[in-house]
Amino acid sequence: MKRVLTLSFLLIFMLAFTGCSDNDDDSSTATNSATGSGVAIPSTSEDGLYWGRHNGDRPHWYYSMAMRDYPNDFYLTVQGCTTRLAINRNGTTRVELGGYLLKQSDVPGRGMVVLAPSSCYSRVSYIEFQ
Repeated sequence: MKRVLTLSFLLIFMLAFTGCSDNDDDSSTATNSATGSGVAIPSTSEDGLYWGRHNGDRPHWYYSMAMRDYPNDFYLTVQGCTTRLAINRNGTTRVELGGYLLKQSDVPGRGMVVLAPSSCYSRVSYIEFQ
């Protein structure tokens, strides 16, 4: 029961402080291949909540929403381990790519979980999507 209360508190804390911003400054610029012009493409990022090393000493991060609620295409960055790994989930709730596993958590009430390879020792991950 104590672990459930702790988890609930951490998830509420994460949602309160890592929510989406209404700030329009959070955008990236892409180049239009036909014209070569820069076009602003708004993007959103979300930090993962580091949960420790489990399941074969792999680092875990939890995200606020269910995997089905994220877009089909997004990018994963794990500081020091991978940068902008392109994820295409094709409507599934489980993706394995390059030693990374992204899936809907098996624990009720938790969102998407990301597992990195055991060789990764980062505590920081985030996803980016439009």
